[in-house]
Amino acid sequence: MPTLSPKLADIVARLLARNEPMLDLDVIAEEIGAAPVTWEDIDAIMTELERRGRAVGASSLFGASEGLALVLTTARRLKTELGRTPTIVEIEKASGLDPKAIRTALLFARTVQR
Repeated sequence: MPTLSPKLADIVARLLARNEPMLDLDVIAEEIGAAPVTWEDIDAIMTELERRGRAVGASSLFGASEGLALVLTTARRLKTELGRTPTIVEIEKASGLDPKAIRTALLFARTVQR
């Protein structure tokens, strides 16, 4: 398993310090805050949380699913334009959504893929 970057390890440590067996997507999005993360970073955070015995869930699936289509469409377009995975900040600027909504939608997408 790859080692987390210091930035991601810090986010995971703060989430684990909550000592909650189930972490809500909104809580994870809040801990990520304004950090410039990619889809891969979100995946790494969630994978590490699960590896450490934490469940990941969503109490506000409706809000997350509403923004998902816009986030995914924007992310795919930017990936084609930029030739790389876009950051949350780039998706924010292109979609007009706030960073928390974007992170929650991406976390929701990751949860649904399971």
